[in-house]
Amino acid sequence: MKSAVSVLHEFMAQLRQSPKFECISEFGKQHKPVFRYRCKAIDEVVTGTARTKKHAKQLVAHLMLQQLAQKGYSVPGEYATTAYMKEMMRKAGLPERSYVRLNAELCKDYNLNQVEYEVAPDTGTRDHPRFTVTARIGMVERVGMAPTKKQAYQLAAEQIYKHLRTKLGVTAEHFNEEEALFRAYEKGLERHAAIQESLHIQRQMQKEQEKAAAKAAAKKKPVEQVDMSRSQPMMRSESPMQSASDVVAETIRLELNQMDAPPPEYQNETLPEPNVAGYAAANAAVMFIERTMERLGF
Repeated sequence: MKSAVSVLHEFMAQLRQSPKFECISEFGKQHKPVFRYRCKAIDEVVTGTARTKKHAKQLVAHLMLQQLAQKGYSVPGEYATTAYMKEMMRKAGLPERSYVRLNAELCKDYNLNQVEYEVAPDTGTRDHPRFTVTARIGMVERVGMAPTKKQAYQLAAEQIYKHLRTKLGVTAEHFNEEEALFRAYEKGLERHAAIQESLHIQRQMQKEQEKAAAKAAAKKKPVEQVDMSRSQPMMRSESPMQSASDVVAETIRLELNQMDAPPPEYQNETLPEPNVAGYAAANAAVMFIERTMERLGF
């Protein structure tokens, strides 16, 4: 059996036209992306979503064939059957039959209030849980009981769905279940993508706010005053420049002090009395040298 894409190309070739396929969006998690394709043919446009680009393209090709068949074009019959639509949805990775989604689409198409669901507390045991879900629309209520909440939801929704179809006289011609499930699935994906996009925008805004707050805090922080007295080493104050006579006199005094000081090995011993006459002579020599240097202009 040929693929829907091949059949659509062959059909459009008879009209001397060609269909146009386009991947218009990609969303979902990185390890589990979802692709949305669009197909244009003649004056019709359809869109479809699937887990891979290949299946999304095949899905929109089939949807286009179905739409062209409804418009009166001679499309091969097997590509407009419910069985083929189910197979395409299975390959596209679409979810299993959901009566909750069918109720939502049916109520929307017939302008009814949406079905309300109420979950009762678990009445079973730890090994054998028992969940009860009540589905309600208007004065009609149906109850579903099962070991899991999902199964209980499905049982209650299925009973309400069958009641509505019978009460409203719904036929497959007026309400195509597979198409309704597909529409509900696409809406769910779009809501999920919108939520993810909103969360991404919020995270980006939060990062920008944190950066702005950090910059504002940095501007308000006072500049530390550098204490020059602590950061720089203490410098000894320079003594005034000495004259040549002062230098000579100071040198002689240092020499005399070193001569007068006892050597290290005798510092603790009793030394003889200093030579007073020698000291007097030395001092007189220093004074003579100072007066001589002053006269010479040093």
